[in-house]
Amino acid sequence: MNLDLTFFAEIIAFALFVWLTMRYLWPPLMQAMDERAKKIADGLAAAERAMRDLELAQERAVSVLHDARREAATIVEGASQRANELLERAEKAAAEQSARELQHGREELDRAR
Repeated sequence: MNLDLTFFAEIIAFALFVWLTMRYLWPPLMQAMDERAKKIADGLAAAERAMRDLELAQERAVSVLHDARREAATIVEGASQRANELLERAEKAAAEQSARELQHGREELDRAR
């Protein structure tokens, strides 16, 4: 094996290339890769938080809708009962008025005879 000056020059040039790369190129490259990895991790964490918030909002919406339906049913039931009460009162008042007018008519008829 013949080791000449060119071989040693190539070894020195390669060692110098590796040293310069490790000294000046590698740290900014690693910093950029770390920053990118951090941004990706932050984005994934934000997406997970958003999904949890969305699920909670959907659960709250279902709960509010359920409560609103229950309240609406209660209001409708109350209104129906109130309407029935008013109808019964109106029928009773009409029957009483009719009875009074009938009695009044009979009294006038008796007086006219």
